[in-house]
Order: sequence, then C-alpha cells, then structure tokens
Amino acid sequence: MGDREQPKKFAERLNQAIESRKISARELGARTGISETSISKYRKGIGMPARGKIINLAKALGVSTGWLLGYSDDVNSDLTPQEKLRNRIDNLLERMDLSQLEDTELLIKKFILKDN
Repeated sequence: MGDREQPKKFAERLNQAIESRKISARELGARTGISETSISKYRKGIGMPARGKIINLAKALGVSTGWLLGYSDDVNSDLTPQEKLRNRIDNLLERMDLSQLEDTELLIKKFILKDN
C-alpha cells in the first residue's frame, strides 16, 4: 500500500468501525485521549495518527490494528482471547431484542455471577 493510499484505507476502516460500534467521535475521544478534531481528520483521510494512537483507537473500537491499518481482512487478527470473546458477545447482543436482553441478564446473574 502506497503512502497516499494508507490514510484513505485507514479512514475507511476507522469510519466502518465507528459506525458498527455506534460510537460518537466525542466518546471515542474520551476513551482514547485523542481530540475530536484529530479523529475528524483521521476519518477524512487527512494524515495518520502515531502508532500509540492507532493502538488506542483499535482497542477502543475492539478491532485489530492490522485490520484498522488495512493490512488484514481479519478484524480480530491480533486481539487477545478476551477481546475476541467480547466482540462475539457484542455482536450477539446487538441482534437481540429487549426481551432477549433481559433474559440474558437474568441468566448471567443466576449462573455466572451466582446472584439469587
């Protein structure tokens, strides 16, 4: 990938992750310590963040850095097992209606947290 293509691909992936997580730039900034102005620039493909900021963005969005940079098509490629599980659970929860979410909460309380 060329130097000019990198910010564009990064912007594509960043926007995709932000939209799929339904997170605002303000919330993402609060989670990462990156200003909303910088996030806006990255989303438009204007420049690239430093390595540490890329890592922070990837963690906050629950995606791999390789995927975010456009080097991998596997969104989970370098995530820890816990992060991968969290992503799978998040995907399941997004597809549930309110009744299913309430049932899930009861099951978690009863069988995992052992709350009676």
